[in-house]
Amino acid sequence: MMKTLSFIGGAILIFLLFAFGIPVVTYEGAPIFFSILGALVCSILLAIAVGKIVPKPNNSEYKEQAQQDPTGCWMAVAGVVFFIGFCWYFIANGNSRREDELKQFGTYTVATISDGSSGGSGSILTLKFLNKKDEKCTVNFDISGRDFGKFYKDQQLPIIYSEKNPSIIQPLFDDKDYAKYTGTKVRDIAIKDLQHLYTLKTQKEITAYLNSVNHEWKYDYLQQDSSDLYLNEFKAIGIKIKGERISYILDEANVNVFDSQLKDAGFEELETGEKLSPKEQLIMQTMRREHIFITHNYMAVIRNEQMEPMERKNSDDITFKVPRQVTVITLLKK
Repeated sequence: MMKTLSFIGGAILIFLLFAFGIPVVTYEGAPIFFSILGALVCSILLAIAVGKIVPKPNNSEYKEQAQQDPTGCWMAVAGVVFFIGFCWYFIANGNSRREDELKQFGTYTVATISDGSSGGSGSILTLKFLNKKDEKCTVNFDISGRDFGKFYKDQQLPIIYSEKNPSIIQPLFDDKDYAKYTGTKVRDIAIKDLQHLYTLKTQKEITAYLNSVNHEWKYDYLQQDSSDLYLNEFKAIGIKIKGERISYILDEANVNVFDSQLKDAGFEELETGEKLSPKEQLIMQTMRREHIFITHNYMAVIRNEQMEPMERKNSDDITFKVPRQVTVITLLKK
């Protein structure tokens, strides 16, 4: 009985070591290795304990039964069950400890993709960033092979990193990630936001409002046409304001992106220009029409535009061009 208890006690100690004793930063360096190793050791110790608990038919009167001793079978089954259970727990617990670390010590910054590789063993992005002490940090982050092609060299990527252990990071791939790790809810720009911009008078007010909707808007003034440009590089969107014309630029071809919102806001879709005033018809002549929506106070024009191809670099430093087609939603106040 004492030997059985010693094996169970050993399994408990190993479990506590791998679940809570190994520092998060160490565990994060090889989470699969530590999870499998901890599960394997715990499973072996508990399987041995099971083998000692299962009664053995070793009485001479049951010699025939002893030749068919089921102890080994019980140990094998118990070992497999324990191994699967511990593997699942250690992986989930490692992820939970990592998330707790980022929520407690996480700091927002912008990283640059300096390199990347994809192969049979998985796909990796190499990210470089400066921490709060202005120290240069380089961290490798594992991603799925399916998502690897979405990224390119020198691309900027918002991340959360641990001030305590800067090697622990989490790229913010979408609004859900941003809200989860920063506690700030964000959403996509809606038609009501474009309408609200007409009530704001200064560049500072507009930038603050846009950053309250989603993060990292930057302002630029375009001298060639005397317009104000607000860019959000991480969401690949922009807003251009010139006089009473506000254009929302979306880096994808989707002329139906605001159809339902416009109709819910009371806009009527026009198939021809018959209901347009002479001034509105003049405006339409300078724009490639796709969809037109109109109310008493606004006119909205949604169209696709072909843009200059973007230059990107792959992991071998080879520059290539990517075709671009964007959707432009232009709102005009009457």
